[in-house]
Amino acid sequence: MFEDYQQEFETLAKFVEEQLSSDASASAAAVGSKLREMERTLERMEMECRGLQPPRRTASQKKLTSLRATLDDLRHRSLLASLDSSTSDTARQRPPIDSSAEREKWRQQIDKMAEGSRRLEEARRMAAESEGVGEMTVGELRRQREQIQGIKANVGRVQANVDESEGMLKRMSRWWNRLI
Repeated sequence: MFEDYQQEFETLAKFVEEQLSSDASASAAAVGSKLREMERTLERMEMECRGLQPPRRTASQKKLTSLRATLDDLRHRSLLASLDSSTSDTARQRPPIDSSAEREKWRQQIDKMAEGSRRLEEARRMAAESEGVGEMTVGELRRQREQIQGIKANVGRVQANVDESEGMLKRMSRWWNRLI
């Protein structure tokens, strides 16, 4: 299932790439719709990844990080394309950018958003990694608890045998003392 979502994501990414590279008048609405669909696909992949076994999960999380970076890059490029395009619907809806200073301000805001997205992705990665470590720790603790319970049961059996041996020794000692 994870691979199906990955293939769907890559198909959407290819479509967005083509739209962004075809010309400046690429439909911002179509690109935005595909970007949202890519985000939903990534969310489904993350849900699917949580159910995977730890070795496979690690590889899938690395792939998710890569795909998340691709999505962030496409969003960034889409924002830049809409910023540079004076004929797009988005450009007509916002006030025109009169100076290069305003244009630079917009670019800086976009860069800040991209940096924030990168940080968020890094935090997600660290949380997933911590979750994996926690799961392994809980599994190890469970194994050790079972081992300790087994040892405790074994010690109980040994103690019962020791008690029985002490009783036998006392009886043998009394018997021996009567013979002497």
